[in-house]
Amino acid sequence: IRPMANDPLLQRALSRIALATIAFAALTGAGAVVLGALAGHVLEETAARLARIASRYALAHAPVLIGAALIFDRTRGWARHLMTLAIILFATGIIGFCGGLVFLAFEINAWGPQLGGMALITAWITLAAAAICAFCTRQR
Repeated sequence: IRPMANDPLLQRALSRIALATIAFAALTGAGAVVLGALAGHVLEETAARLARIASRYALAHAPVLIGAALIFDRTRGWARHLMTLAIILFATGIIGFCGGLVFLAFEINAWGPQLGGMALITAWITLAAAAICAFCTRQR
């Protein structure tokens, strides 16, 4: 059994898209922690409730983005195109849904939560399609 450190896939540098996605996910996680702290210590009841929801969704989707970034570099063809689309939809959904809830928390009318929520749902479906595509086209 070879140690994982000798695996050529682990020794390759990550692509710029993967690195940018991981950076976005890390900033999303940091922002989610800040939102949670604001909700717990600063904001009033209704605003705190919206900020907590935004924080939970951001924290739930940040690791998914990291996983998608790592999988992106291992896919080819249509699966890679679908992974790109899934990453874009996850990022758009996080910004739209979580950002829209933050706007609502500060009583700024926004369509972000509805559109962001649809983007997140579509991102999950696209991620599934990418996995199915990669499975069906892999070499045996």
